[in-house]
Amino acid sequence: MAVSVVMPALEMAQETGKLVSWKKKEGEKVAKGEMLLEVETDKAVVEVEAMAEGILGGVTAKVGDVVPVGQTIAWLLKPGEKPPAATAPTQTGRTLDKGPAAAAPAAAPAAETTSGPARVSPKARRLAKELGVDVSTLKGSGPDGEIVADDVQAASKGAAATAPTAPVPVGRPTTAPRWRS
Repeated sequence: MAVSVVMPALEMAQETGKLVSWKKKEGEKVAKGEMLLEVETDKAVVEVEAMAEGILGGVTAKVGDVVPVGQTIAWLLKPGEKPPAATAPTQTGRTLDKGPAAAAPAAAPAAETTSGPARVSPKARRLAKELGVDVSTLKGSGPDGEIVADDVQAASKGAAATAPTAPVPVGRPTTAPRWRS
């Protein structure tokens, strides 16, 4: 049975995604979990894994197209199988029209929920580096368990709260002086 490849929702308020590149060509065999395409959102470029095994076919989106979230952009087919009848919207310029497939945004592809290293938002990754937090020890609270900046900040505060504090020398102010005018 053919498995549809849809434009994933990678952010909370994302309505469209820009197809940056296909990692596989139409007609090529694709393994489950293999990188299939790259999508650009307002905040990042994200690689999307194949959620099933098959042969890439029925590709309707080209590099540079801006596609509504939830719209089918290709199919993963079994050998000899044909893609389902085209119910996809027509292409106008560089943006694909919204059609019935985009009316109700589909859930993010199963590739985002696979086990393995947790996804980390770019902001969380940068913040973890600044605060010295090991993201591999965190449990994400974002969509599909994604590690977000709040998770990193909470871990940083938790580590600071449990870390032993050095004694404050006598005669040294512990707060900034208050100046009166």
